[in-house]
Amino acid sequence: MRANSLLQAALGLGVVLSAPLELVERVPPVSEIVGGTAVSSATTYPFIAYLSNTDGYACGATILSPRAIVTAAHCTFDESGNSLPASHFQIRVGSLTYASGGTVVKIASYVRNPNYNAGTVDYDVVVMKLATALTFGSTISAATLVASGTDPASGTSETTIGWGLTSENGSSLSSSLRQVTVPVVARSTCATKYSGQNTITTRMFCAAASGKDSCSGDSGGPIFNSAKTLVGGVSWGIGCAEAAYPGVYANYGNSELNSFIVAQVAAAGS
Repeated sequence: MRANSLLQAALGLGVVLSAPLELVERVPPVSEIVGGTAVSSATTYPFIAYLSNTDGYACGATILSPRAIVTAAHCTFDESGNSLPASHFQIRVGSLTYASGGTVVKIASYVRNPNYNAGTVDYDVVVMKLATALTFGSTISAATLVASGTDPASGTSETTIGWGLTSENGSSLSSSLRQVTVPVVARSTCATKYSGQNTITTRMFCAAASGKDSCSGDSGGPIFNSAKTLVGGVSWGIGCAEAAYPGVYANYGNSELNSFIVAQVAAAGS
């Protein structure tokens, strides 16, 4: 998974996951933008959120309403697989840096997709309700969620952003938000690459280019198209920017994931 453990980073430990398949869920265990560039203005992607918790893990997230964000389900567990309470989480929005600026809001509750599977990282989505409604403006606003039933076409360019590691063996988060654009890899091609490691389902899609990828610490963060429509979230992969293994993303256009997200955002209220 592509989550990042700040404790691991501080100790200089590697970001290779403890998941049974040696997958790197790009959160508690791994993730940052590899081969990308710095984002120059907080108004460019006002829907990005930095999700942190008291257990030392960092993830990305996307604002979908004044009261709701979406991120990766695996971000809600600690390294031992224990579910973390909502009271352990908070987000920072409206800032290019994860450690300062913008607005900090606590998480009141969250609903993880009931079909989430920690072993396969399938249905990797959770919607979190904020304790206080966000005030929207030029640096804080909601993303537009992709329509249900859509699927990113092979070869199309998608952009992902985050504060994750900038290399597979990195030891610290990027201090400032970074971005990288990667082409979608055909699901059949991605399935072949991960054959014997994990199953690529229709709730997932893959994207990567030579030397470009999301990584640890980017888990749960957005991936979106040229219109900035949210098409998915950073989920998992083997390593970061490895030629043999594309990054894998939760497919928010999948009807099952999409209906879950829409229903939970509505339930969070305004």
